[in-house]
Amino acid sequence: MRWALRGSAWYHLRITITFATTLALSLLLITPTLDITSASPQGAKAARTKNCQCEFDTKDYEAYGTNGACGIAMSNKSRTCEIAFSGTGGNTQVLRSILGEPETQNQLAIAPMIFAQYVDYTRTGDKGLFVYYRFIERSLVVLERAALFRESAVRAKLPLEVIDRLFVDFSKKYSERVAKTFAGAADPFTVEQGEDTFSVGEGYVELNFHNIATVRTVYFYAPSR
Repeated sequence: MRWALRGSAWYHLRITITFATTLALSLLLITPTLDITSASPQGAKAARTKNCQCEFDTKDYEAYGTNGACGIAMSNKSRTCEIAFSGTGGNTQVLRSILGEPETQNQLAIAPMIFAQYVDYTRTGDKGLFVYYRFIERSLVVLERAALFRESAVRAKLPLEVIDRLFVDFSKKYSERVAKTFAGAADPFTVEQGEDTFSVGEGYVELNFHNIATVRTVYFYAPSR
């Protein structure tokens, strides 16, 4: 894991590693009015790859997580960045109070599977479960929740349940297409609805909401060919 911080202030970046898992997610945030079911592909291409890099509103600071198995949550007008690792880092009390016990236990069940696949990918280059659409459908929300369901998000009064439903719906509708893009068998793509855009590249899924919120989950980073 590589970290770089520079500038006149410190940013406190937390990583909680319980069971190991893999994915990454960057997340700014959103309001409760997005209906993903009516979204439609527009044919535009997203960037081919992205990793876990905090994108501040100034070039005076930089922060990097890993190239995979990580999640980043940005807020405060792109001035604050929190990092989650491997589908872990979410506050279990917040998860339990909003989503219930079954979904909280789902985090603990899927996270080790994500981590194991990431380790195998790092060692052998085999994408394995990362290109299986059923696994993507189940794990995308685990990565999202690890970064989103935090005390800081509750204090900021972010619509956690609405954001979570957005990812649940997207994963169900587009997991097969995401899997093909992860496998390199299909081009990066975007799905747009009004001012809101999901972008999918080789190894990541990202949501841009009204240019004020960005949510990124990163399964792996595929270097340029």
